[in-house]
Amino acid sequence: MMLYKLRLNDLNNEKPVRHYPSTDTNPCWIEPNEFTPLAKSTRRLLRDAFDERFFCRYYDDAKMAKTSYVFGMQQNLHPIYKSPRLNLNAVILLVCKQQRLGIREACDKREKVHEHIRDQLRTLLNAVANPSDAVDPPPLSPTPVYSELEAMFAPPQRRSAAVVVNQMQRCVDEELDRWKDDPMRVERLESGAPESVLSFWRLVEHRKYYFFLPRAVKVLFAVPASSCQIERDFSVSGSMVTSQRTSLSQHNIDMATFLNRNGEFVDLLECEAIK
Repeated sequence: MMLYKLRLNDLNNEKPVRHYPSTDTNPCWIEPNEFTPLAKSTRRLLRDAFDERFFCRYYDDAKMAKTSYVFGMQQNLHPIYKSPRLNLNAVILLVCKQQRLGIREACDKREKVHEHIRDQLRTLLNAVANPSDAVDPPPLSPTPVYSELEAMFAPPQRRSAAVVVNQMQRCVDEELDRWKDDPMRVERLESGAPESVLSFWRLVEHRKYYFFLPRAVKVLFAVPASSCQIERDFSVSGSMVTSQRTSLSQHNIDMATFLNRNGEFVDLLECEAIK
């Protein structure tokens, strides 16, 4: 959710930016009219690049169809952030407004994105579920004896695979709908921090509140948020991403590596404040 908060506050040209030496007890803000032209341009370019790579699904129909909605599916199965409707809608409306879209059109695109997320979530749930999960085994009964006319004109009907699939789909949809309105809360540690998502769903699965959703959670939350850790583990220097395995340019990689190992050249505490 930090991405939405970043877009709503720090990358919003109409809002001030928090000054780096400010604290929670003594906050200090830089108003937009105090920015230098360079700072304004940098903020705008960062906003546009961020929208193009993350929020484009809310205003570009072509990218809406191609986007991977892993983040959205994770959010839908998160016990705390599954329904951040108010602030999330504010971010979507802000992005669409800067793309010259009206409120009604922005709301329509938001609903389309939600439909894509639900469809992909249903696809995942169907993939992790077995057809036998939703079908009770039929009771044993004696084999009937059919007459010649019955065998010729009224053969016994077999349960088709489509019936099994439809029944499993109804079970999946029922769990999704029930989870959407479920007021179940996470446990809090002594420090006040919430338990992890996997711990929450482990308990849910143990108590058998849901059958299919915990399986999807194991898949979704096993997806790494970033490949940086893997890149660092297998990179040449052992602590920096190489240019062959990232989208960063070669000179940026070299400069970042140099400054990381030679801190005496640039003291961040002595840099001038961004205005």
